[in-house]
Amino acid sequence: MKNSITYNLIVFMFLFSISCKAQIQPDTTATSLNQKILGSWIPEGSNFDNRLVFNNDGSAEKFSDGQLYINYTWSINEELVNGIPFNTLMLDEVGNSETTNRYEINTLKDNLLILVFQRPSGGISGLNKYFKQ
Repeated sequence: MKNSITYNLIVFMFLFSISCKAQIQPDTTATSLNQKILGSWIPEGSNFDNRLVFNNDGSAEKFSDGQLYINYTWSINEELVNGIPFNTLMLDEVGNSETTNRYEINTLKDNLLILVFQRPSGGISGLNKYFKQ
């Protein structure tokens, strides 16, 4: 009897976790994210002199100490990993075709952007948190 209850509880928790992840909100498609990401984003703990700006034409600029630091082109792609949808931000450095930064979009709301850097060799590194200006 105890094994049956434990088994049912495990099955319930598994199905519940899948159903929660599968509830993709209508505004998390790559198309809607392309609109939400536009504008200036300030890294957590920084100021406007250090910002990342996404433009409607697919270009982006990174500023450091108020000076233009790097030009990028950007795109957001929808990917399925083991049947789970992910949105990925690609930043390609202009003039350097070998430099592409890939980020999983963890969160993108009106005033909050959280990116997880995807290492080229595999794996991830910490969260990068930005606030819209």
